[in-house]
Amino acid sequence: MARNVTQQAIRLLAQAYADQRPGGDTDQFVVNVSTSSYAGQNQLVNLACAEFYDLLVAAGGPERFITTSAITIIAGTASYALPATHYRTHGIVLEWGTQRWEEVPMLDSPMDRVRFQNQATWTEGAPKGYRLEGANVVLFPTPTSAVTGRHYYTPSWVDFTHDTSDTKDFVNGWEKLVALRVAMELREIEQQPYTGIERLFEREKDRIETLAADRDDHPARILDVSRRYLTFPR
Repeated sequence: MARNVTQQAIRLLAQAYADQRPGGDTDQFVVNVSTSSYAGQNQLVNLACAEFYDLLVAAGGPERFITTSAITIIAGTASYALPATHYRTHGIVLEWGTQRWEEVPMLDSPMDRVRFQNQATWTEGAPKGYRLEGANVVLFPTPTSAVTGRHYYTPSWVDFTHDTSDTKDFVNGWEKLVALRVAMELREIEQQPYTGIERLFEREKDRIETLAADRDDHPARILDVSRRYLTFPR
């Protein structure tokens, strides 16, 4: 189940750690006199979220964050723009028809394209491959017929854009890691000690790293055992 958290909630938690005092105490280390004074803290929140995004994805698994987009493949065009939010590709599938889905493997080397362009023919079930090049995905050999491609990918981190109405999924209380990082930086900016917060931060980071290392929902997939489509006669 998703744990929807707002930017405000993370910022307030960071303030609580940085203040190192119970809520409501008037002698606070971090003081906000107006909404505009939140800007610097909000920037730290977004930067910390981006910093730990890879770790959170690893802990939750790509299945939790994965999304898809359609690629309208046409004859004579090999290169297609990646989604604006693309971060990491997990695979491309060609949907030729009902129960006629074909996985397209990623080429191991950019130079593998030579074999495909010279020896392969774009037909259903024939050898194919793809490479990511800049902001595009390139298919080999160049398609000679139309088909719908399905791109499976993890989107990039998108910063909070609103204090309370924009929410992100921080399942298992992962927002604590971000809040502790921000709290340490707030105290560092003011040249205040943060040893106690750092211990809490390291403990939380270890917890999430353990989750990432121990994920066993699905065994690791060995892609090379099914690379038959990449084999050409010598």
